[in-house]
Amino acid sequence: MSTPDALVTDVRNLLVARREVMFRMKISSHDATPSRVQMREHVANALGVKKDQVIVKNILQKYGSSELTIVANVYDTPEKVPIFERSYMIVRQSPREKGEKKDSASPPSSSPPASTEPKTASKGAEKQ
Repeated sequence: MSTPDALVTDVRNLLVARREVMFRMKISSHDATPSRVQMREHVANALGVKKDQVIVKNILQKYGSSELTIVANVYDTPEKVPIFERSYMIVRQSPREKGEKKDSASPPSSSPPASTEPKTASKGAEKQ
């Protein structure tokens, strides 16, 4: 993987004390799209800031293309990150432990739950 090639936009947002940046980067056509963790480190190195200050919002790649567009927010201090970013975005930025899987809802079971009530003899017996 290579470092970000070109800083496309760098907009300063004074209200929330951050920079909103967009990078373009080329990767080998045989490589997989880099993870958010990898891109966070590369953006931090390219801008000369701590990786705790960087939140990668999007990694965009067109099918069949070797060019990536990285959209990130770079905060002035790490303390500002939890104030303005949603918690799920902060969690996405941290590396997963080995063997840890994504949090997903368990699929509903196809069979109905077993009833603990005793069954009645028959429908005809209920009418009498």
